[in-house]
Amino acid sequence: MKRTGFLHRIYNTDPFFRTVFLWYLVLVVVLGGSQLLAEYFSQKQHIEDESQVLFRVFEQPLHRALIADDKDKLQEIADQILISPDIIGIQLKRGDAFFFSHFKPGNNFHLHTDDTNTRISLTHQSVTIQQSAPLHQHSLLAGDPVIFQFNLQQSDFYVLLITDRLHILEHMGFWQNAVLTILFKSLLIALVLYLFLRNYISAPLKHLAIQVRDLTFTPARHTPSQLNEPDLLLQLQSDDQLRLCPEFHHLNQALNEMMARNYRQACDFYRSKEADQQEAIAEASSKARNQFLAAMSHEIRTPMNAIIGFTELTLKTDLTGKQKDYLGKIDHSANALLRIINDILDYSKIESGKMPIEKTSFLLSDLLENVTAVIAAACDDKNLELIFNLPPDVPEHLIGDPLRLEQILLNLIANAIKFTDHGYIMVSVKVARCQENGIRLFCAVEDTGIGMTGEQINRLFQSFSQADDSITRRYGGTGLGLAICKELVTLMGGDISVISEPGKGSSFNFNVRLEEDLSDGRQQCLLNGLLHGMRILLVDDHDLSRTAICQLLRDLPAEFDWVNSGETALKYLSSMTQDDSWQLIIVNQNMKDLDGIATIDCIRQLPDTEDIHCLLLCSESSQYALKEQALMAGVDGFLNKPLTRKRLVSVINRQLADLSTPDITPPVLNTRLNPALTGTEILLVEDNPVNQEMLAEILEQAGCSVAFAENGQEAVDLVADPDTPGFDMILMDLQMPVMDGYKATRMIRESGIDAETLPVVAMTAHVLEEEKLECLKAGMNDHLGKPVNPGELFRCLNKWLAIATGQTDLLNQDGAVVNVSHESESARVHQSTGYSKDTPADDEPGLFTAIHHFPDVHGLNIRKGLSRVGGQQEIYRKVLNTYRKAHSEFIEHAEDMFSNNNIKELSAYYHRLKGGSANIGAEHLCSLIEKLETSLKLNNREDYTFAQPEFQDEFYHLMQGLDHLVFENETPDETKELDSSRRKKALQLATAVQDCLETDIVRCRNTVSELRECIGYHPTLARLSAALNQYDFLEADKLLRQLILLIKE
Repeated sequence: MKRTGFLHRIYNTDPFFRTVFLWYLVLVVVLGGSQLLAEYFSQKQHIEDESQVLFRVFEQPLHRALIADDKDKLQEIADQILISPDIIGIQLKRGDAFFFSHFKPGNNFHLHTDDTNTRISLTHQSVTIQQSAPLHQHSLLAGDPVIFQFNLQQSDFYVLLITDRLHILEHMGFWQNAVLTILFKSLLIALVLYLFLRNYISAPLKHLAIQVRDLTFTPARHTPSQLNEPDLLLQLQSDDQLRLCPEFHHLNQALNEMMARNYRQACDFYRSKEADQQEAIAEASSKARNQFLAAMSHEIRTPMNAIIGFTELTLKTDLTGKQKDYLGKIDHSANALLRIINDILDYSKIESGKMPIEKTSFLLSDLLENVTAVIAAACDDKNLELIFNLPPDVPEHLIGDPLRLEQILLNLIANAIKFTDHGYIMVSVKVARCQENGIRLFCAVEDTGIGMTGEQINRLFQSFSQADDSITRRYGGTGLGLAICKELVTLMGGDISVISEPGKGSSFNFNVRLEEDLSDGRQQCLLNGLLHGMRILLVDDHDLSRTAICQLLRDLPAEFDWVNSGETALKYLSSMTQDDSWQLIIVNQNMKDLDGIATIDCIRQLPDTEDIHCLLLCSESSQYALKEQALMAGVDGFLNKPLTRKRLVSVINRQLADLSTPDITPPVLNTRLNPALTGTEILLVEDNPVNQEMLAEILEQAGCSVAFAENGQEAVDLVADPDTPGFDMILMDLQMPVMDGYKATRMIRESGIDAETLPVVAMTAHVLEEEKLECLKAGMNDHLGKPVNPGELFRCLNKWLAIATGQTDLLNQDGAVVNVSHESESARVHQSTGYSKDTPADDEPGLFTAIHHFPDVHGLNIRKGLSRVGGQQEIYRKVLNTYRKAHSEFIEHAEDMFSNNNIKELSAYYHRLKGGSANIGAEHLCSLIEKLETSLKLNNREDYTFAQPEFQDEFYHLMQGLDHLVFENETPDETKELDSSRRKKALQLATAVQDCLETDIVRCRNTVSELRECIGYHPTLARLSAALNQYDFLEADKLLRQLILLIKE
């Protein structure tokens, strides 16, 4: 009250305070109100701009949905638009009639039209307001809707995006607080300034006025002595002036500084607010674009897969030359379109930060083989030499992301092929060691193409741009390939650069950070020992190609030499003696003077050359055209370019297997049992039926007795059961339902059974150091990597059975089993079981015959699959049939789990499929499953949906191939006798096949499998399955009618 009275008294008594205070108050209120009004219209304009952006993003999908009358799609698009926080509703009208509306919960606007204008009925938080006004007019009443109307594709359709004016005012809350704060502070400053002026300026002035009034000169009041003193008025006037001028100067300076500071703060805040708004608009636009790309890519890729698949199937049928030409062009164009779509999607993923980089083990040779398979045909079409330059110190076994590394190489090599008309393309790989097992892989893709200028190089790695605008017209492309490469290299911890000169070619250089896989030390192949003393001659006139091959040969324990032409080779061979003859000659087909076939033909005319093996070096696509001519010339085999270390060693091994005199027999499990393993009781704890079948066959043919448990709980119960015979060893899977391998092993150990009495060996797909330590902590003795290598399996069995039986004298210092004759463990295991632990099973010579006679199945690496079972075809067929039966309904179950959001169970379901697929050699399917597993672990439903079509297509083709393989090997005497109930069921199934024959091919195939289980083998059923695999619906319908008649009879 005292303070109020004080201010009131000052206001009434001091006109100076009253004048300054009122003007200052008016100024602050006007400025604050102006700022609030400007902010309101700014917010309104921001929402209008965002509505404009949203409309442009969804204009095309909305128009298509309206034309198609797809209400579900309209609902989906409306949900995506309402993601924007500023938009609370959307309505569609045609002319003046509204036919669709959708609002966020808690907001219901009902718009309808009458004869004069548009009425808006607003229900917002239980308040109803009626506004009769044209749609483009808005009042400032809080709670009114703000409506933005857009015309759709210049048609009679209109889109209305609705927001609430309250939403705009909510955005202004900060500015309201800021203005009030500034007003309060300004008033406080004004009061302080007034008190300052009053005490230090006004008070002296008043005192001066009093003194002036009292200074009227009279003799009575002033003595003569006082007249001799300095003039008091002048003194006071001088003192007040000296004090007044600095005070006014400081006051003016302070006010200027305050206004400047407030102005700067307001400008900074406005700029920050505007930047935030622009960022929000950009994020909304980017999110809408990514969602649109995700939806459209799924819609495009699904029919594209069908077009490509059916085109490839049609190309395998009997066609005229013109038809094959047309279909070939369709296939090429479809694949080109699919690559463009994939590029756009990859770039979108990278831009949104959703491109994961994996860390998995892979072979560098396998990666280069995959690259070759994709681009070799394009090189042959342009007659380009493709060369891989791999020094011996580059490791084979690496850990990283092979898919992304392969994508980088494919992009760069495809780019080089596009701009190179003659010459060569060389891929060079070097390595630099880092700390521990880390390495940096340096790769260079060099070509002899058109080259680039410095200005063109500066534009290379930008999105949607190429070196020159004319390049797009002449060579095509999206301009995304190199931008994707740059981003992927950066994600893998490296960088990329280019060196180029116009007319002389380009060299793209990049490096990535990887790790060397030291868990697998198998670097040499089984037959490398046969290379000692062998003499190899290389005939090649291409300097770079010859240098690269010599580097590979230098890594082998053999003697080699080279010549640069066919004529030189003939002179060299004609002068050789019996002591210095060559056992193996590698001849390049594409030589200028005398080609490879002509050179080998001339070599065969020389005396004493019938024992020399001649290999022709050519591309895989030209091999088929040259095969007949090459065989007539005396060619013993083909080496496909570009050469990798694995391919060179594999082919040479195959030739030396026929040349060598040592007795090398293929593995024969069923005729030679291992005496040390005969009668051994093994408990196999594995939930995957394919793995069960494969391991059981291998162990039983080695003389073991195998019992099964499908989860850890069953294993614990079997071990604890007194009626069960004692087990000598347990092979324990880690990831199983009910109870995992870790817990099961801990419970077994807690029951009093120690590790020496009953060894437990883990079977895991990862074999990481952390997982190994976890296995040891749980009480396990050892671990085996999946898919299980038979040689490693028997090494492990021999080692731990020797320890369990107390025969530790048979173990060397490394824990390996040795026998009395000091024979190596590798040789003993190979002799007793047919498997070697030190060499990949797919390099054993006994596999060549088995692979040659085994039919091709789509998606299967027959070599890898047969190597898992030691080349035993019968076992492999049984495992494949088990896989087919176990996973016949996989897709349907997986879709049910995904729709029910059982992500954890679905991930485990895929993990089991991946284990079985790895064992049968379905490598590509395994890589697709890994993508799906990764997306499920990251809970990324968008990536999972992206990867589904490719996975399902590969899985269906594999299952079709397995069905065909099973039917081919069935015999008529397996046909089952049909009783009345079985006959009735068979007729129902056949009718079901007939009903879905042309509408649902997947269901049709599954029903045929059920029919096969019901009636057994029948030739008509086998032909029906083959017709379905070839998509021959007319033949399938004909065979189905015959089959129904046969069932009825």
